[in-house]
Amino acid sequence: MSKRVNRAKMTTTTLGTGTITLGSAASGFQTFAAAGVVNADVVRYVIEEGTAWEIGNGTYTATGTTLARSLLSSSTGSLLSLGGNAVVYVTGTAEDFNELAPLASPALTGTPTAPTAALNTNTTQLATTQFVLNQANDTAATIAMNGTQAAGTSELYARADHVHPTDTSRSPLASPTFTGTPAAPTAAVGTNTTQIATTAFVNAEIANDAPTKTGGGASGTWDINITGNAATATDSTKLPLAGGTVTGDITMSGTGFLDVPVGTTLQRPGTPSAGMIRFNTTRSCFEGYNGTGWVNLSPINFDDIGAIA
Repeated sequence: MSKRVNRAKMTTTTLGTGTITLGSAASGFQTFAAAGVVNADVVRYVIEEGTAWEIGNGTYTATGTTLARSLLSSSTGSLLSLGGNAVVYVTGTAEDFNELAPLASPALTGTPTAPTAALNTNTTQLATTQFVLNQANDTAATIAMNGTQAAGTSELYARADHVHPTDTSRSPLASPTFTGTPAAPTAAVGTNTTQIATTAFVNAEIANDAPTKTGGGASGTWDINITGNAATATDSTKLPLAGGTVTGDITMSGTGFLDVPVGTTLQRPGTPSAGMIRFNTTRSCFEGYNGTGWVNLSPINFDDIGAIA
């Protein structure tokens, strides 16, 4: 994107369509250098000579104070052939305004970034994902023992991608104050960068975090991932949901069923032990491991060694 500067307007006695040699500042205006243009900057320029005009992107060279011309549009459809009595100044065009984010409810695209607020900042400054994670790691979440989670506060800060110095309806790059309902892409859970955090990111991050159980228990019904040595997590008298070994005899009552493991021949245990029972979907039969091999347990079928079960 080209650079735009206020109050820069200069004369030129250049002839033809080539690079412009800049003269002095026009009355009431500054030179490019005084307005902040430095060597190799690209600026949006306008040349006027009489009723003819030309708009383009110009590369400024501080030595000799010249401006190389790259045409965008003109009154003639091509570079003006200058007659030595033109003025050139820096300005904004409609194309520049299309690149700016509105102050009211901007819909940002890409991956907007912003400075990360200091830890414990509690203002209307937009929060980056880095701030959210820093804050979450620094402050333990407050979990009520009735199964509810206390709501926190989030700090918000954002920056726009572009700015025009005289357009008060647009957001500046440095510390903009948005109105309405600004929107931005939602970062993935776990993102820890300067990308702006949306409310959807904050809620997804909180839902993804596993609170630490420090009390004696919680009433109500709520999801929790327990880490460490929580009593219920290490109670050897409880049978875990996955795996586990039962000792002693088991007595089962009822008239329903016993659901055994089901799988193909290729899904048999890699290191079976005697007494294992499963249903083999490849062979459509129940089978058991006798210590040396798998034996067909289904009636009226031949087992692995050719005998009728």
